[in-house]
Amino acid sequence: MSGYDINKKAMLFLRAYWDVWTAERIWFGDPNNAVWQCVLAVEKTLKGFLDCNNVYYGNVHELPELLENVEAVHKPTDECEASVLFLSRYKSGLRYKSMKDDPAPEDARLAISLAKSVMDEFKSIKLISQLMNEAHEVYTKMLNSNYEKYADIDISEDK
Repeated sequence: MSGYDINKKAMLFLRAYWDVWTAERIWFGDPNNAVWQCVLAVEKTLKGFLDCNNVYYGNVHELPELLENVEAVHKPTDECEASVLFLSRYKSGLRYKSMKDDPAPEDARLAISLAKSVMDEFKSIKLISQLMNEAHEVYTKMLNSNYEKYADIDISEDK
């Protein structure tokens, strides 16, 4: 991500935006990976919040444990908690293949919606809002830059 200036504490939020962006592009063809990207986006959002509040979370990757650390500083809404906990079932299920069935495209769409709602809730917190806005601005610049870079490439099959 060289060439873009961003506050170090905003980097996790930038990466969370990229994870959701990826999920939105692959949800139908690769729902497993799309759901996984949503889980990662929520993990990065929680860790970004904890970083901003100078809360050490160590080598924790499990969403419920990260949520407990968040709750020591800020009480998320019940809806946000439910979304995080719902997505957490996919984390171990996808990683360890302990789910009965792989996620379907509609599961991926739900995961995207839940990840976005979690990110939106954290973006509404004053301390986090500025950093998430900064991350979103850089994310948008990067997307626009890539679109401009590849805008003249002919991808049609009529060659």
